[in-house]
Amino acid sequence: MSSPTPTTASAVQAMEVAKLQAQLTTKIQRLHLFKAPITAPIPDAITALNDDVVELLELDPDDGWGDMGLISSDDAPTWSRDMDTEDLMAIGFRDAVRTEITQDVANLSATLLEKNRHVIETYDNIDLSGVTPDPQTGEIKWIRPSDAPLIRSRYAAYGQDGSGADRVWLVKILTAGVIDGVDDQTWGGEGFLVWPVTLKGLVDTTVGTSMITYMGGPGIKANLAALGFAA
Repeated sequence: MSSPTPTTASAVQAMEVAKLQAQLTTKIQRLHLFKAPITAPIPDAITALNDDVVELLELDPDDGWGDMGLISSDDAPTWSRDMDTEDLMAIGFRDAVRTEITQDVANLSATLLEKNRHVIETYDNIDLSGVTPDPQTGEIKWIRPSDAPLIRSRYAAYGQDGSGADRVWLVKILTAGVIDGVDDQTWGGEGFLVWPVTLKGLVDTTVGTSMITYMGGPGIKANLAALGFAA
């Protein structure tokens, strides 16, 4: 067996520098969160080619998709992942001979700022599609049921980084998202009335997954090889 050729310090340094690719870093500069009924179709793609330009496809409002509005930047939306594993141990082995994932749940926490219907429905775990404003006063009223089941809905987070030819879109869709917790609301004082929620992704058995992730845009198309994908 031949011995490997020694690598000099300068070669190692050059190799490390060569791997630094700033265009592959991401900072979400714009974000929209959308909600739709569990029956809404899930998009096959988020982008399309139009006159040689990769453009973002819009979610169809006719399918029930609605924008949840302004999102706080002080408590920026955060994705978390709860994973549990179970090990099978055997006599004579210090390491597990088999490991199974028993739980793998995605969560999204965000502080929503608008009191629109989609935000209220999520925060109160209620369906307001049948609520009709008073024709004289415009007043809206809803009653939160004491025994309401968790309402499963589609949630789509659309994040954007860059602009023009460098623009990148990162999208995550919870196929069957439910409310997993809410934080306190402050009425009065110096604070604004906000709607802090945490969503949990359940598996939609019709599509066989709890989450679908997309990366697209001209900044993705131009860097497929650097990303590790065949162009």
